Amino acid sequence: MVLLAESGSTAVWVGEQGVRYYAHGRTLTQSSRLLEQQAALVSNTRSRLRVARDMYAMRFPGEDVTALSMQQLRGREGARVRRIYNENARRTGVKWEKREYNPEDFTTIGKQIESAPEFRDPAVKCETFGSMVASFLDAYTGFIWFIKWILVPGSMVSMILVIANAISLSVRERRKEIAVLKVLGFGPGIIMFLVLGEAILLGSGSGMLTGGLTFEIFNTLMGGIRVFPGNPPYPVPLDALWWGPVVGGGAALLGSLLPAWTARAVNVSEVFAKIA
Repeated sequence: MVLLAESGSTAVWVGEQGVRYYAHGRTLTQSSRLLEQQAALVSNTRSRLRVARDMYAMRFPGEDVTALSMQQLRGREGARVRRIYNENARRTGVKWEKREYNPEDFTTIGKQIESAPEFRDPAVKCETFGSMVASFLDAYTGFIWFIKWILVPGSMVSMILVIANAISLSVRERRKEIAVLKVLGFGPGIIMFLVLGEAILLGSGSGMLTGGLTFEIFNTLMGGIRVFPGNPPYPVPLDALWWGPVVGGGAALLGSLLPAWTARAVNVSEVFAKIA
């Protein structure tokens, strides 16, 4: 398990056919880089054998396995396991002859756990992790629907209106500058592009700052978001670093379309007539 943790692998302990969930260890990685590298190594016969030899040598440094085949490595490991089982059987007095795999035994053990008197108060319930999460969230279905379809869209609309108001005020206060730019030869399209670009730059920068702070605060300072007691915390995904700029830039673009069109239509003669 230490090796799995160090390599960033995910391990799930489940019962027969995945009916019962016991525990899991979640990977710390945020990409499939290690999985792709593992797939490339295992797909090649030579690299697969080389990795198996290296792993065996790491576990048992005193043995020379440089010339052993995959089948010989498996045979040596099987002999080692049988020897350890025999030693512990003699030490504990438990009779052991060979390993037997019988799926019916797993169901029997599960029933014994659920029906045992010592596990009835409080009752022990065996279920998958997904079933537990679904049961917990079932009471919050309406609240989750409200967040997804009312609160989040409402927040986006509010953000767009705030940006539109801010950019409109900026355009109104800078009508003289826009008029001067038109006199210098800047066309309406360029004026509109400048207003949109400024808004998108501010929105994307704010989104990037917000996403970065969220990622660092929750992952580095708080160690992740804890949802269920006893369950490992959930980290803020690395995608938050580009979600922020995309959402911020998109909201800024939508909110600045009308002000940018207004800036595009500024009449130079009217602006300078008011000044005179």
